[in-house]
Amino acid sequence: TTDFTRIEPSAPFYFFMKRDTANEEVYNRGFAVNTLFPLNNVGVVTSRDGLVIDSNKEVLLSRIKHFADPTKSDGDVRTFFFGEKGRGSYLAGDNRDWKMADAKATIASIDHSQYVKPISYRPFDTRYIYYHSAMIDFGREKVMRHFIEGDNVGIVVGRQGQVVGNMPWNLVSVSKSIIDFNYFYRGGELVFPLYLYDAQDGKSRRPNLDMEIVGQIAEKIGLQFEEEKSGNIEAFCPMDLLDYIYGILHSPSYREQFKEFLKVDFPRIPYPTDANEFRRVAEIGGELRRVHLMEASLPLVTEFNVSGSNKVEAIKITEGGDGLCKVWINDEQYFDNVPRVAWEFYIGGYQPAQKWLKDRKGMKLEWDDVMHYQRIISALCKTNELMIKLDD
Repeated sequence: TTDFTRIEPSAPFYFFMKRDTANEEVYNRGFAVNTLFPLNNVGVVTSRDGLVIDSNKEVLLSRIKHFADPTKSDGDVRTFFFGEKGRGSYLAGDNRDWKMADAKATIASIDHSQYVKPISYRPFDTRYIYYHSAMIDFGREKVMRHFIEGDNVGIVVGRQGQVVGNMPWNLVSVSKSIIDFNYFYRGGELVFPLYLYDAQDGKSRRPNLDMEIVGQIAEKIGLQFEEEKSGNIEAFCPMDLLDYIYGILHSPSYREQFKEFLKVDFPRIPYPTDANEFRRVAEIGGELRRVHLMEASLPLVTEFNVSGSNKVEAIKITEGGDGLCKVWINDEQYFDNVPRVAWEFYIGGYQPAQKWLKDRKGMKLEWDDVMHYQRIISALCKTNELMIKLDD
């Protein structure tokens, strides 16, 4: 089942690439994710995250008001936010496509609160963005507006090259908001909104789905397709299909079997063989979706009981036995009973249990932050459990 294909690049040498033709044939029978969801794009690039993105909504608003304050000179604002040294022929903060003075003038007299939106910045790390075209370089508005104008959800799938080392493919997540370009690490993921909202009324919506593929799935599983869930047990809706895909992409055996193809292309999804298989996978995929959107009610598996400053200073772990560890945020305080599987779990190039804390180094964790971190640990443990369940 294996042959060797000769590749002839323009350089005067030859190499041979092992090719798994048996698995390739099976893989190519599936439908491509980027074909099923016709409208898609990469994430938002601001080119100035430190100005327009923050984990605290009020802090972000205060910063933008300072930036846009007409009583402050352009020079003072530039020095405050960007320093005094520019690059090449550009003033500090400016680039080919963005000029600070023009942006400041554009937003000087608008209601800034109308432009503050949630953004999926990193896995399990939702922040706020000042989403105005004058303030960010690439807003991807044609896609991102569908996360602003109404309730929506989208699959986020990374490109090749974002998996760390020899880790299995793990470039999939889900979001209900705008997505940052570097969500998985080093950028390039595609965002696939499930629904598209009408530009005229901003309320009516339709599925962002290739109906030919949907028809093929409906025929294979013997169920009718409906654009909105009605409760009809003989039908399936767009969310059911998204959940089926989400389940498949979290299957360890799928990731292992097709790892060579996932390295070089966006995923292809096997067609379900019948309604029972479709529903079983979609049920677990739906649970994974709710876990990753922090909508599932999960018991906390960790504790944070030692009083102190709550300031994240030196992050380290110590072993606690039975696959558990203590995650220290300073010399006195730690999260106890953190499962190793959660601490080491990868999504894209990040380990969320570690990345979330590292991004808050020097900051004080408020009560909501402590609870959120504990929920991240629970979500990662549940993810590992559900992935095993998928293969079982």
